[in-house]
Order: sequence, then structure tokens, then C-alpha cells
Amino acid sequence: MHPRVRILLAIASVVVAKRPQRVSVPSAHIESGAPTTANCTERWATVQANHFVWAAPVDGADYDDTFAMRYFTNTEYWGGPGYPIWFYTGNEANVEQYVNATGLMWENAAEHQAMLVFAEHRFYGQTWPCGGEEAAQEDCLHLLTTEQAAADYVELLAMIKSGTAAADIAPCPTSPVIAFGGSYGGMLAAWVRMKYPGTFNGAISASAPILGFIGAALDGEGHGFYDDGGAGYWDIVQADTTQEKGAAPACSANLGAGFELIAKMSTDSAGRAALSDAFGLCPDAQVLDESDADGYRLQMWVLYAFDDYAMGNYPFASTYLEGPDALSPLPPFPMRAACEHLADDTLGDEGSEAALMDAVAAAVNLLYNSSGAEKCYESIPARDDELDGIWDYQWCTQMACQETYFSRRPSGIWPEYSFNLTWVNERCQGKYGPHVTPRATHVAQQYGGWEALNGPAASASHIVFSNGEFDPWRAAGVNGLNDTERDVVSVLVQEGAHHLDLMFATPEDSQSVRDVRALEMAYITKWEHEAMARARARAGAAGNVQSRDTKTCTSPEECCYYTSTSSQYSQGTCSQTSDLDTCELFGDTYTTGDCEHTAGYTHKCEGRYSITFWYKDEDCAVCTTPADDGDGEPC
Repeated sequence: MHPRVRILLAIASVVVAKRPQRVSVPSAHIESGAPTTANCTERWATVQANHFVWAAPVDGADYDDTFAMRYFTNTEYWGGPGYPIWFYTGNEANVEQYVNATGLMWENAAEHQAMLVFAEHRFYGQTWPCGGEEAAQEDCLHLLTTEQAAADYVELLAMIKSGTAAADIAPCPTSPVIAFGGSYGGMLAAWVRMKYPGTFNGAISASAPILGFIGAALDGEGHGFYDDGGAGYWDIVQADTTQEKGAAPACSANLGAGFELIAKMSTDSAGRAALSDAFGLCPDAQVLDESDADGYRLQMWVLYAFDDYAMGNYPFASTYLEGPDALSPLPPFPMRAACEHLADDTLGDEGSEAALMDAVAAAVNLLYNSSGAEKCYESIPARDDELDGIWDYQWCTQMACQETYFSRRPSGIWPEYSFNLTWVNERCQGKYGPHVTPRATHVAQQYGGWEALNGPAASASHIVFSNGEFDPWRAAGVNGLNDTERDVVSVLVQEGAHHLDLMFATPEDSQSVRDVRALEMAYITKWEHEAMARARARAGAAGNVQSRDTKTCTSPEECCYYTSTSSQYSQGTCSQTSDLDTCELFGDTYTTGDCEHTAGYTHKCEGRYSITFWYKDEDCAVCTTPADDGDGEPC
């Protein structure tokens, strides 16, 4: 689901280029001096290998009951017991990469006085059950499920909140917990809030294709992502190549012509030799042969480059797609930069075949050889080589989203393909054994689709779903949802790519992503305050109050309760009526209402989302939930 790392292995003057193991690499644009793992404490927690049996190895495998799960913490900003815990639900990669990239958490932790926790997903990074990576992949793949990973996070939080995780972290049973995650991590963030609402008080679910499962409805009309085989994903990638999305006007048509030309030239040895020369394939490696007569392998190599340009179409230079060892970053808006090589509207003319192939090759080299240092490619992916590593097992069991299997329309610019579940079943059984086939409707049955998020039967609450306009995973995400009664809303980052809102703020950021981040923080503030109010009420009844520090208003007659991300004010008996002066929160003016019974803080609509908070008395009980200006869109 995340962008793939392309590994370019230099051997003297020769380079190997292929589509390697699928790994999320959110080592995106990181400002110099931004916090990283160096600002954290690396820790290990002992968690259950199988949370859903009472003893091992009752499921037939010989493995230890427990294993060491890695996580990182930062307590520099934490206010102590009662103050929030922000928890990143790690996804399919080394968790260090999320520590280093999730700027939304780092940049707002101080104001919320929050502890940061970044948990590593089992079977990724250094977190392996069953005695280590080799044994885990050989004997224990059945323990790699979304349910087991979510249960790991719940068990870890139980240890942290009870004070048993580490001697330097005090017990904090009333601290509210907010889950953060992007892509698959965003799916997990939403799912842990839905499944474990007593542990997680809210979730920021960024670029999460949570509805991209067979049986899950995308909207109230019952449409499903797989109604057209997932072709909506590639529709968005194609849209990103158009002038409407900022690309060169001729790019989309030239790219489509390029795919057709690859197929045509691949039919004979002379054409394949010309293609090898144009794309810089090492002449002695014989990368293309008779088995490539349809051009499929080379087409896919080109296709995956544009796939990554769409997901990583950020407004700043970034190494997100290439990985932390990249020699040079991709330029801002890499899709537009790649399309500049295809901007000549004569490339599709008769007699321009060589120029067209050179242009397509230059466009993909922006990713595969961004530094320009490599001389040739010794290989490209094999025809059916699904090099997404262990993530492919998650597809073969729970159909964790993989765009390589999605349909591509015959009317589009991409090579045509139709989703084929029968072939998927055969392939997965051939790779992992006859017992392994996707449970196609399992996720939809467990978490539901649109109806679980919106409508009379909905049960979810306290989740913000964000999607980027350029991100093809938007096609399987939550869109057009604005349930402010239960605080389940979706927002669109205009000109945004894959979970841009989670990344560090930059001068290049649009007003849209700034507004989305402010909205996410506003909801987090509200969820934290609601949780703290409940904790105060419970603790007060027991005579043991654990809450955030407060200070009394300067005027004793004030009876309004106001809170911001940096300060709190509490009042007395609320026997008189008064108004607080206007105050600043998130840089916008908020004013109070009648204080005799309630106090209101209204976000004035100045081209941004409009939110109104109403609190009653000092216990901060919510009278009215946040609402937008009526249409669910930016003001």
C-alpha cells in the first residue's frame, strides 16, 4: 500500500534495477534538525505471540508463547499521568521510518503535553515472533494478521498505562490515547478505535483504503471498490498525468502511446534490442528475450514508476519513494516533473517512435535513477514476480490492498488488466500452500463498510479520515463523510499525496493541508478534553483526582470553562453570568457566549473549517459537538 523502494545495486559500472520487496518508506522530506529516533528511547515489550488462544502451541506450531515487540517513546513533552498518549500504529515497515517522518505528532506534542509512542508491527523491522525472522517466516506466518497486530498494540498500551512497561514511565491509567497512522497504519488506527474504544479515545486515519475490500460499501448507495475490480485506483493515477492536475497537456496521451509502442516493438528481436537501448538495459545482460514478446514486463516497470509518482506527488523534494539511502531526492511534484519529458505533442506522430521511447525512459529514470549516477540496468522484475515480500502474505490471507492486482480499464492509457480472484487464489496457494487463499470478505464482515461509519447502524466514533487529491488510494478510502454527532468525518487535502498531512510542515505546504492538520488537532483536543472530563468525574467521586493542571480566571465572577492546547481556565460556582474576552486558538479568533449555563468558543469562518465547541460548567461536559459551516467543505 505504501510506495515501494527501488533498489539500485551498483556492481562496478553495472546496476541491478528491480521492483523489490514492498516496504513503506516514509523517510519523506524531513527538515534539518527535525526530531528522529535520536530523540526517542528504544524499548522492548513482551507480548503474546497468539492473543486468541489460551496456550501455545495449541494451533499446531512449535513457538514461544511470547516475543519481544519493539517500540519507541518520547516523553520530553509529556505532562505526566493524566496527560495524553499519542500512539502511532506501525505498519508494514521498520518503525524507525515512521518515527522519523510523522511530523504531525512531533510538531504538536508540546502543546498537548503528550507522550509519543511508535509501535512496530509484528513481522516487520526487528519485531519477529517465533525466535526470529527466519523461523517466523518458515513456521509462524499464520500469526501475521491485522487482529494480532492490533492486539499487540492494546497489550503494549496496557503495560504503559499500568506503569509496568518501563520504570521511568509513571502509571497513567486515565491518560487519553489518540491513534495515528498512515496508509495501512491508518487502517489500523481506525480499526483499533473501532474495535477497542475503551483503549483508544480517537484516531487520525490518513490515506487509509479502509473500504477497499470485497463486501465493503464505499458509499450509501452500496457501490464497492471491487465492482470494477479496483480500477478506480488506476483512474486516479491517470488523472494525475493530465493538465487538470498540473501535468503537461500532452503527457497522458504520449504515455498511452508509449505503452502501445512498447508492446509493438517487443514482438521481434530488433525491437527488443531498440527498447533495451532506449531504457538503458545492460547490453550483456540480455534482459529482454523471446518471453517478452508482448512487452508486459517492460510495461509494468514503467507503470509502477508512475504509480509511485502519483502516491508521492508532494510539493517538496523528497526521498519518500526511493528510501533513506537514496543518492538524491525526487523533485517537487514528481508526476509533473516526469510528464515534462512527455510534454512534446509531436511525440505521438509517425516517425517519432525513437523520441517517444527516449522520453518514456527519461520519465521513469526520474525514479529508478534519480541521481543520474547509474549506467545501466541489469534486470527488471520477472513476469509474475510479486516482490512485495511478506506483505504479499497479508494480501493472500486478508486481501490487504495491493494495486498490482487491480483492474486497468481498456479505455485508459495503462495496459489493460482485469482483476481475477480465481487466479489470485491459485497463485497464493502455489506460493504459500493449499491452505492459504484470501478470505475475500473477512475484513468487511469484521469491521463493515460505509454502513459501519455512517447511518442508523453505525457504531464508529472519533475518527478523522484524510485523503490526498493526487493519491490513488483515495479510491478505496472514506470520502464525503461528515457525521459530527459521532465525530466521524473525512477531509480532502487538495493537491495532496499519500498521507501528506502526517508529515512535517514545510514552507511549500498548501493552505489545504494546513487546514486539515488544524482540523485534526481540533478534534484531538476535543476528544482529549472529553476523556479528561470523564476521568475527573470518576476520580472525583473516589476522592482521587488525576487531571491536567488548571489556573483560575483573573475575574472571580467568570463561570466559563475554556481550554486551549496550551492552557486551561476553570471557574467557580457558575452562579453569575459573564463573558470572557476574545482569545486566540490555532491562530483564529474564538469568542464566548452566555456563560450562565454554557460557554461557547466559535471558530470564525475565514476560508477554513468552521468548528464550534460548547462546554458546560467546569467539568467540560460537551453540550453540542463540533459542527462545520453546513456543507462539510472548507468555508
